[in-house]
Amino acid sequence: MLARSSSSQQCAHSHSPRRPRRLHPRHCQKSAHACGVHYRAKGCSSSTSVVESTPRVMLYRRRDVVASMMIGTGAMASSSSQSALAATANEDGAVAELEPQPQRRVRYEEFKLNVDGRSIVPLSVWIPDQPTNVPPPSSLSYRHSISVAKIARLILRTDANIPTWLDRSNVLLPASDGVFTVGNDAPLGRQNAAVLLSHGFLGSRFDLVDYAEGLARRGIVAVAPDFRESLSNPAGVDVPRDAVVSATFEFLKQRCEIASERIGLAGHSAGAGTTLLTPGQRPRVALAGFRGNCSQDVLSSPLLVIASDNDGVISMQPTPPDARFPFEGVLAAVESLPVSASQYGEADLDALVASADLPSPAFVRLTTANHLSFLSDRTNDALIDVVGNLLPVARALDIRALDFDKYYDARDSQATLRTLAPLVTRFFAQHLL
Repeated sequence: MLARSSSSQQCAHSHSPRRPRRLHPRHCQKSAHACGVHYRAKGCSSSTSVVESTPRVMLYRRRDVVASMMIGTGAMASSSSQSALAATANEDGAVAELEPQPQRRVRYEEFKLNVDGRSIVPLSVWIPDQPTNVPPPSSLSYRHSISVAKIARLILRTDANIPTWLDRSNVLLPASDGVFTVGNDAPLGRQNAAVLLSHGFLGSRFDLVDYAEGLARRGIVAVAPDFRESLSNPAGVDVPRDAVVSATFEFLKQRCEIASERIGLAGHSAGAGTTLLTPGQRPRVALAGFRGNCSQDVLSSPLLVIASDNDGVISMQPTPPDARFPFEGVLAAVESLPVSASQYGEADLDALVASADLPSPAFVRLTTANHLSFLSDRTNDALIDVVGNLLPVARALDIRALDFDKYYDARDSQATLRTLAPLVTRFFAQHLL
């Protein structure tokens, strides 16, 4: 079972091992009385810890259980985690334990993507570590912003002018240890392959961060731009998605020497549409957003579709003709493919991750995950911290915007990604490496 109710989440956390709670070093230093800024831990039912400062900057703690999730082929093998011990046999056959072997580190950098001659689009890049040039890890965190005005206009269905001083800046910690930065002036080096991750409407480039870190640990560069619908910019960067994708491809060619055909695509919701509409034969993963009438490029490329019956935004079944977002349904779209897709359920996920050869096209059908369950728990928790006060109004008006209300109750990203992120990594490793 991938998703849990809020109450079952609480029970699960009470019996699961947890590391000692810690704050980001930057915030620990500021806790001195001389600083005059007080941080407090906000209690919550999940294992996420939130630290709030007088400025509206939120710190979201990573899920330590994900730390060993995305290593090697993507399978959840304990031998790939930090705690795994290397073993060797001596002459009489006895097995001697050696020191723990370190994880493969991931380098993270941020750039301004040059589109139409202007460096205006934020781009996050996760690069596989180069063992011959590994600097000491710095104190890394992702800087993430949320435009409250955009969310309020969507949930309340209004074009009213909402003040931007309500907007939030958040500090998100990585999904796992060993993520570091050295600065974007340092060369990225020649790389083998890359995957472009596309967020959905009112998303951000950090929505798919768990997938990004897993791909980089497997040896695949992950890149994620902020499109104009991103929550990070109140006004939005007025550049079409296809122009941003083209500029990202050029970035990978210039900075990482990766040819276009070595770039895979993955996207969530509207980002899945970007994944399907981008030309070229390349592996693609559509998360909660597959539609029919695919181009020949898509039909002739490796394809993995993942969707859920409980998704209230991109429905599995056809929506009524008068629906706000009329849609044929994911199931009908998959069945319209000229080559029958191999179909799997939640019970098949572990076997898929461990399989030597994933079929294509493949369709994974979940039952309880909602539209936001496919995304990082840290970005979701930051979002819920903002929209939580708006949900009572939305419910009173019978508005179900982007499944905010469902995720508010479920908080199931961690459980959902525990297998989905390694599956996506496994898929791209098979077709790009």
